[in-house]
Amino acid sequence: INGATTSGNVVENAGNLVGTNVINGTLTWVAGNWNGAVISIASNSIVTIAGGGVNDMANCIVTNNGTVAWTSGQIRGGSGAGTFIYNYGLWDAQNDQQLNNAYGGATVFNNFGTFRKELTSGTTSIAGGVTFNNTGKMDAQDGNIALQGAYTLANGTKMGFGLGGSVGNGSISLSGAASFAGSVSVN
Repeated sequence: INGATTSGNVVENAGNLVGTNVINGTLTWVAGNWNGAVISIASNSIVTIAGGGVNDMANCIVTNNGTVAWTSGQIRGGSGAGTFIYNYGLWDAQNDQQLNNAYGGATVFNNFGTFRKELTSGTTSIAGGVTFNNTGKMDAQDGNIALQGAYTLANGTKMGFGLGGSVGNGSISLSGAASFAGSVSVN
């Protein structure tokens, strides 16, 4: 797929996104890779990452203005030019998987929207080698969000935690001491 995609039901199964792409509507990513692609997810659009194995984003730039429902599969980034994710919408981790820097170089997740963990009781990891920059909201409804590498929690950071949710409590673990000027909420 290379270009603008407007559809109510596209399934990427063993195909690749290449070039510059704008996703309008829904896309389910089951298999294939996004290596080297530039991807914009439009507002009111949903991308579901549903591949059970690995989802490769080497040398990729993703700008999410809609919803990414990360339901399964490890996300691997990095390589020469690096992987850069700009989340302005909702990045909804519904799994106990890992975003890592498997290909070396840089992998950076910039959260300006909401990074949510829900529906599973284990850990969703932002692995060592990945930089997580947060000026938005981190929302741990169930399970644990583990920032295992470098991170910044900018002034204004919002953290939300679920207590007694469908599969337990939410938590956020950090790789080192943290200070921030922001807000914490519990529901």
